[in-house]
Amino acid sequence: MVLLLALLTGVVAQSPTEPGATALPFRCEAPPGDYQPYDLQAGDTLSARVRLVRTNPDRTWYPAAGLVFVLPQKKTYAGVQLYVDPNNRDKLTIAIKLPGDASSPRAFATVPIGANVPISAHLENGTLTVVAAGIEETARVKAPVIKSRMLMCSSGAFDFELGSGVQIAPNGEQQVDKPPERGN
Repeated sequence: MVLLLALLTGVVAQSPTEPGATALPFRCEAPPGDYQPYDLQAGDTLSARVRLVRTNPDRTWYPAAGLVFVLPQKKTYAGVQLYVDPNNRDKLTIAIKLPGDASSPRAFATVPIGANVPISAHLENGTLTVVAAGIEETARVKAPVIKSRMLMCSSGAFDFELGSGVQIAPNGEQQVDKPPERGN
């Protein structure tokens, strides 16, 4: 009876890894000045469509979201981030996050604040390739061993439609790890 009701209401969805499947949205929410990290189950490519739902502004933590690879060194991340720059509040700034780079995350594009932005990060053989809104940025990463993968948000609410082969790890497999901060 429950399955019939679910089918009639359209609640049942295919797995995002099946051909023709549609990804279910995942909302990441964080209060002002805080973050929410979620471990991901994925391979060498992280992908999603991301949309800012609401900002919870803070002086230190910009409203931000991202998909990052966690590397073995402490507080070492590589991937793609979107954030609301306080000097350009009507746009989402898209940046590549690199470990050990004082200018990271390094902005390479902007999109309208309400855009549903396709993003991806791929790390293979020491090369990080990120794509957002059709723009590609590539950089070399030293010691590119992937420890884990993470979806994160700070100071706001973001909807993620995870790409093929990317899933939020079950609650029992979540590890609390401080996400990347601007400039760290």
